[in-house]
Amino acid sequence: MLHNLNKNKQMKSARTQRPPAMPVAPKKKDSKFGLLVAILIAAGAIYAGFTHKDEIVEDFSPPPKAPEVIVVEDEPTPVVATKPVVKVEPKPVVVTKPTPPKLTTQQIFDKALKEYKDAVDKNVEKVGLSVWCPSVAEFQGLSQPQREVLHLMKYVSGTEEASNLRTSIEKKYNLEHKIYPTIQYQLWKNVKDRCRAIAKYSRQGVLLEYHFGELNNDWNATKEPILENWSFLKDVAFMWENALFTGTPQIVSGNNGENIVERRTLYVPYVVMKDNDMASKNQYAVAEFQILLGEEGITFEDMSPGRGQLYRGRGVMTHVDVLGYILESHQ
Repeated sequence: MLHNLNKNKQMKSARTQRPPAMPVAPKKKDSKFGLLVAILIAAGAIYAGFTHKDEIVEDFSPPPKAPEVIVVEDEPTPVVATKPVVKVEPKPVVVTKPTPPKLTTQQIFDKALKEYKDAVDKNVEKVGLSVWCPSVAEFQGLSQPQREVLHLMKYVSGTEEASNLRTSIEKKYNLEHKIYPTIQYQLWKNVKDRCRAIAKYSRQGVLLEYHFGELNNDWNATKEPILENWSFLKDVAFMWENALFTGTPQIVSGNNGENIVERRTLYVPYVVMKDNDMASKNQYAVAEFQILLGEEGITFEDMSPGRGQLYRGRGVMTHVDVLGYILESHQ
């Protein structure tokens, strides 16, 4: 009985528990219906392709990107303090000339010297040589060498007009060197060249010339007795390099009776550097010395007044005087 009860419970339990669901195949009716729909859609597409062929455009390009949006942050506008505008009148345009090259000291002096000579030439042409330079009127019966240098003396005129002209040009160019001594030096160089030519072609032979350093040393060693008589020589600048020996030598015995020396005449141009009784400042002249020339050097024995020239109207020996003496001693 019990066995039958258990068997009935098992059979009832079996009827209540369903088996797991099995996959169910789609109904054939639904499958056929979907196929029919697909065929109709394709047929419609084909029909539309034949009827609207030109309107179909295939586009395989990627879709357009969205435009980039750049956000610019506005900066604060700076506050600028402006000054009141002042009206300025236009300045006139100044056209400057190019600056000429700077001249050297020598070039400046040469320019001043040329201006001085040109001015002298015009004055001499206007008033005559004897008025501009009165000393030339004293020379008469000159030899040819003397006449060759006489016209050059117009540049060394001692008149007030000539002196003022030199001073004004020196100030104008702010010259370091004075015109007067330079002109005198040039004139004396011309005289010395003429004296050399006279001596070269004469019977007496060439002029003797010594180094100016030796002459200067000999003068300093023996000048005291001469300065006692001619004190103005203390204030002169001798041009020893232009000194000239001339005249026929005189053979004399030395102090001990054994040495034989020659007595000669020496002409030395000079420039007076200070005012004195003999000549004005920067006066130029020629000193005539009697010297003894021996083995031990030169002894300045005396200085004569240049055959009276120091006491004549022009006061000193001149270039023309020296030329005349050289010419006379070599004839």
